[in-house]
Amino acid sequence: MDTAALPELYHGNIDAEPRAAVLALNPGKVQPTFQHRTGIFDREIGAFGSYRSWAASWPYLRDPWVTQIGRNQHHERRLAFLQRWYGDQTMPAEKMVSFQMYPWHSTRINGPFEPPVETVRRFVLRPLVALGIRSVFAFGKPWMELLENHFGLRVVDRLGAGGRDYGSNVPTRSVVVFKTDDLHIVAMKHNAPRPGPPNALDTHRLRAALPDLD
Repeated sequence: MDTAALPELYHGNIDAEPRAAVLALNPGKVQPTFQHRTGIFDREIGAFGSYRSWAASWPYLRDPWVTQIGRNQHHERRLAFLQRWYGDQTMPAEKMVSFQMYPWHSTRINGPFEPPVETVRRFVLRPLVALGIRSVFAFGKPWMELLENHFGLRVVDRLGAGGRDYGSNVPTRSVVVFKTDDLHIVAMKHNAPRPGPPNALDTHRLRAALPDLD
């Protein structure tokens, strides 16, 4: 954990009635020029007037990040996944929000993700409900285990590895669908160092297997 870097709990425009949320693990490797104190993002937040306004601008999908560091594949792939899921290739980033399990940057992870459960409830699940976001997509084994074991969520479906076959082209991909009165959460994992969203074909097949989701 790099405590000299800006903690980043979420990104996206929470005032723009976002359509869906994606859950990530943590912000990852630090770029000191941008993310350390007195760095570019620190100055931008000052100019925007608040973290909330800065996060709404999707700083990783615009300049100067894109020009100086390059395109951010993490967020681009998640937006592309949502565009495929909803069949809307013009869906803008402002309709997506991203929350982190851990807000702190790290160079590498040497142990399991084991966040305080109440912290995740307070700073991730409750805000999602307050924002009225019904569709949530969680990627990675830590999220799947946390959601299944600690929040009393109702499991309504299991697909892929360990569940019903939906024709996935990734044999190790496992999908669990959770529901509450306010949310439905589609959690996915497969054998990969940093598992992310399924590709276009897998997304199409999974969407067809879950026709009742928003």
